[in-house]
Amino acid sequence: MFVGNRVHTIDEKGRVTLPSSMREDLGDRAYITKYDGCLAIWPAQKFAEVGGMMEQRAEAGEISKRALRTFFTSAEQVRIDKAGRMSIAEPLREYADLSLSGEAVLAGSFSRIEIWSQERFAENVESDEGDAELAHEMQTRAL
Repeated sequence: MFVGNRVHTIDEKGRVTLPSSMREDLGDRAYITKYDGCLAIWPAQKFAEVGGMMEQRAEAGEISKRALRTFFTSAEQVRIDKAGRMSIAEPLREYADLSLSGEAVLAGSFSRIEIWSQERFAENVESDEGDAELAHEMQTRAL
């Protein structure tokens, strides 16, 4: 389970260092995909589960085969090195508006880690005021 957020620099080689608290559940291999204006880092097992569910939904006609194809063709398998760094391919950095030697927000989102440009993350958080209230209400009901 991934929670919290941290700001990290993307170096001149397109690498970002994952916080130690987040890398423990990833191991040394993960998948990175485009995801709603940001990038999502999926543990290998979770990526396989999500991919399998999407494939079933595409076969059942619930989602388009184009959506399935886009999910897989834009995905990259990544290795996390001993220092906790992973490289982000240029097309993925461009999609998420991440620049070399710039800063990115790594945000835990339960089953995945999201990588946001600082600007998009700020816009996303500001636009989620109503969702924050709903989340608080759900937590209160659960307790």
